Amino acid sequence: MSLPKSYKQGLRSAALCAWAAGIGLWAPRLAADTPVMPGVMVFAATLGDNWDLYAVRGRSRAELARLTHTPYDEKSPAVSSDRRMIAFATSGGELAVHDLETGQTKSLELAEYPGHWDFPAYSPDGKQLACTYFEGDVQDRARLAIIELETQQVRFPLDQYGPQLAPALAPSGSRVAY
Repeated sequence: MSLPKSYKQGLRSAALCAWAAGIGLWAPRLAADTPVMPGVMVFAATLGDNWDLYAVRGRSRAELARLTHTPYDEKSPAVSSDRRMIAFATSGGELAVHDLETGQTKSLELAEYPGHWDFPAYSPDGKQLACTYFEGDVQDRARLAIIELETQQVRFPLDQYGPQLAPALAPSGSRVAY
């Protein structure tokens, strides 16, 4: 990817301080070393008209990779435990997954839920996403949701509305904090 030198330097320093002069950064997620992506940080940044996802990879020399380039803003990136997939939300209220090996992005088919989705988090086995579902346009009608990625079936484990934001799954996968 060819970016001006000032942007490259700013984005590299973002891995250390989460802010680069003139470039907004949001939701950096650090991932452990793996053969697929050694030493990676995934984040949303705006280098033009909207927010896209980027990764800074590498140990001694940071390598910048642009992961998405769409008309929507991408936000809330979550890295799978095997470091092969990135789940994220869009400003259009959708959830999508990006395969780091193929470079392909796929939106989840959740049209039967007319609200919007945010804050995805992978289960330890990578088969589910815990996330927040906002029903309609009402911000305080947030619900914790679990999505089976293979079937894209949705379940709501709590029968209540409220601030069920930014879920995180325990390493065992048996508990959810929000």
